[in-house]
Amino acid sequence: MKKEDYAAALYTDYNCSQSVLTAFGEELGLDEDTTMKIAIAFGSGMARNQHICGALTGAMMVLGMKFGIDDEDELQKEKIYKLTNFLLEEFKKKKGTLNCRELLGFDMKTEEGKSEIKRLNLRKTICDKCVRDAVIITEKIIVENE
Repeated sequence: MKKEDYAAALYTDYNCSQSVLTAFGEELGLDEDTTMKIAIAFGSGMARNQHICGALTGAMMVLGMKFGIDDEDELQKEKIYKLTNFLLEEFKKKKGTLNCRELLGFDMKTEEGKSEIKRLNLRKTICDKCVRDAVIITEKIIVENE
């Protein structure tokens, strides 16, 4: 199964950030329970605050785990920042924004917003694609930088 399909399947039961991080968990040496715990607070743009898309924060965690280091190596930190900025730029090119609220168009902290998100099935029509795109872009970054 492709990683983006696996992440999308996970997204039916978990949040966007958890789904993206967990799709890469095995290759990062992390079990599913660990990835789910790490990423839970980042869903829906940071605990439903709808800031940066949770799929992106999951992808950023993947890049940190894949290319991060144990000490403060400035060159390695700059590499990770460069890769992360590439991720953000590519996602923004595809989606027009990095912001969850802008992607969905509704405030999920209000009853009206939650109702509209559900009524319009935005979790499937918008968020599912964000999860898939975050995984695809992250895979591209990993392949090009290993």
